[in-house]
Amino acid sequence: PEDVREFLFPLPVSKIPGVGERTEETLKEMGINRVEELANCDEKIISINIIDFTSTPSLYCVIYYKKRDICS
Repeated sequence: PEDVREFLFPLPVSKIPGVGERTEETLKEMGINRVEELANCDEKIISINIIDFTSTPSLYCVIYYKKRDICS
């Protein structure tokens, strides 16, 4: 799709590759259920609660690209 945000943001975080049940549960406890909520959150909060970005690099990518306005 041409508008990446329009396509991705409504999706549940469980659709992000590498996000398993445990990571999804942690995100839900933080009030993050959708990709848009993840993209708009502070990456420091995520890194405190989800320590190992190497196991879920897709999570970090969502935040990284959104913060740098690459995903528009």
